[in-house]
Amino acid sequence: MKTIAIILAAGSGRRLGSDLPKQFLEVEGRQVIEYTLDAFEKCAAVDEICVVTHQHHIPEIKSIAIRNGFHKLRDVITGGADRFSSSRAALEFYANESPETIIMFHDSVRPLIAPRTIEECVKEMECHDAVAVGTPSTDTIWVLDSQTNIREIPPRGNLYNAQTPQCFRLGQISEAYSRAAADSGFVATDDCGVLLRYAPECKIHVVKGSADNLKITYKEDLSILASLLKSRSLAYDKQDESILSNKI
Repeated sequence: MKTIAIILAAGSGRRLGSDLPKQFLEVEGRQVIEYTLDAFEKCAAVDEICVVTHQHHIPEIKSIAIRNGFHKLRDVITGGADRFSSSRAALEFYANESPETIIMFHDSVRPLIAPRTIEECVKEMECHDAVAVGTPSTDTIWVLDSQTNIREIPPRGNLYNAQTPQCFRLGQISEAYSRAAADSGFVATDDCGVLLRYAPECKIHVVKGSADNLKITYKEDLSILASLLKSRSLAYDKQDESILSNKI
């Protein structure tokens, strides 16, 4: 099965309070989206990459790909005003692909996705309708009423924090999006929500993710990302020193 990674990069960065969208901010010498693209470029399970972004940033994405030698990047297309319309734009772009093609949506602002997690998602697609990445919730979750009073406390054992990638077969997710587009009252916050609502017969299997696969949303997240990148760099340096010592 062909696997296509759709990197959603049309966000404005409004919640971070930056004039520049967060996916283009530089952390430890590289833009956030460079780390994201690098993970998918290095993953053997991914056949090609498509980035969905604002039309003004298309040249920037292409420049990043050339600079880094990201050969899997097939195209950069214009996204919409929200996640739903950006995902749908990607599905329409690939409308002529086989319905069995695996479409893997990923947030551009989750730069520390591990290639092994991507590979696990693709492998699980061999025996599941859809696959998504998530982590067990370690916090108690409150459901509030309209007056911000606690109305309900769901059992934590069944609660997971949603992450990306989220993987689907092109035919199934495209049909679900077509149905959702015709429903003016539906609001989706992720791609799994669309499939769950409009193709409930499709079961979505969850692959356990990692706390490192954080989503850059607020300024403090950039500091966390920088710390994680420094830790990784230090670990790689120590590994190289160990290999060199063994050779000597």
